[in-house]
Amino acid sequence: MPFYRERVRPGAVLDDFPLVERDAVERDFPRFLAATRFPDFLVMSGGTTGHVVNATIRNEEEYDAAHRYLTGYPAGGAPALEEIERFGLDVYFNTNGYTRRKPKGWPLLSVPLERQAHVDLITRMLVDGFELGGRVLPVGYLQAQNALHRVLAGYYTVAGGTPDSFRLDSVFGYGSHVSRVWQERLRALWGTDVVTSYGLCEFVGANAAPCATCGALHYLTAWQEFLSPFDLSPVETGDAVLVLTSLVPFVTVQPRIRYLTRDLVTIVGECEATGLVGFRFRGREAFSIVAERDGAAQVLLSEVDLLEVLDRLDGVHAHRHPAEIQLWDDGELPPPPFRLGLPQFVVDGSRFAADGTIGIRVEVGFDPEVDRSAARRFESAFLELLGAEAPALEACDARVAVEPIPPGTLRRPVKTSA
Repeated sequence: MPFYRERVRPGAVLDDFPLVERDAVERDFPRFLAATRFPDFLVMSGGTTGHVVNATIRNEEEYDAAHRYLTGYPAGGAPALEEIERFGLDVYFNTNGYTRRKPKGWPLLSVPLERQAHVDLITRMLVDGFELGGRVLPVGYLQAQNALHRVLAGYYTVAGGTPDSFRLDSVFGYGSHVSRVWQERLRALWGTDVVTSYGLCEFVGANAAPCATCGALHYLTAWQEFLSPFDLSPVETGDAVLVLTSLVPFVTVQPRIRYLTRDLVTIVGECEATGLVGFRFRGREAFSIVAERDGAAQVLLSEVDLLEVLDRLDGVHAHRHPAEIQLWDDGELPPPPFRLGLPQFVVDGSRFAADGTIGIRVEVGFDPEVDRSAARRFESAFLELLGAEAPALEACDARVAVEPIPPGTLRRPVKTSA
């Protein structure tokens, strides 16, 4: 691959490779390709961190390799029809480009969620199952972007659906953090917890899922490193920036070596079952505050902390998902009793080193200049909840200055990733 061939000599070890960030890949995109044939997929990020959409090239055989490693089925292998007792539903919204939804013959059906006809089909399958080969197969597994889980929860709350008849064994989500408030709502809807993975579009097909043994996240199909947010030196405990390296055969056409995700994690420790280091996702570095304590980096305020707080507060403006807009604005559904979209906020730590001040701007559903009493109530409730959610702020004598701002002020699709 030209980019690494120009920078690293043959026989180099991992530490000899430079750290690489998203902007470098986007700037020199062709030089990160090792294609031997025309590629199969162009996978894109949702563009939620700004206006630059990250793109990644993927091939069929890469997905096959990851599927084979994680499930034990050979390439092209799938259960025989008579062996299938239940099947899965993959509910999606195509924000990530055209990607492979499943291996050939795998008991999973993909259904978009954009229109009333889509949710009608999803409901019918959840309730009645799928008749195939003279048998009715029930849905036992559901996966969806976490934003779509929120849309479905709102829909079934107001549309008089029949979630009591759903017979799901497991539910999986991806794409954003699920707060405790939403975990409770989704558990009430689906009858089971939503298991959420951490992943990046640059490592599609290789998400880090919660380990059944240690409960932490760790990658099985990518190599993980943990570096200090301050000087990018290796750390073994505490809070760190996650660095990932693609592994063959799971990635062959556009590998990323020592890719600096700029996501903050807390190292949990080594997993007894896998021998891998587990971690807990804290959020993007740009929306978090890190300080030095006792010679090590500590996340004082994380993006996840803020989402936990904002999902509990009244008066927060939520950025509506296109699926919500199309279902509600094009139909006659009554308004949902809770916000379905994600809150919009930015964190400014530019003054923290000088005077300990952290600025947080949050879009609210009212005009704070007109309704000053509502703005004061919001600020007070926000600071109270944040103090309980992020106690390290008080321990470091940090001063949080929250500024409620009108809807649409930020004009950027902020989303927490998981």
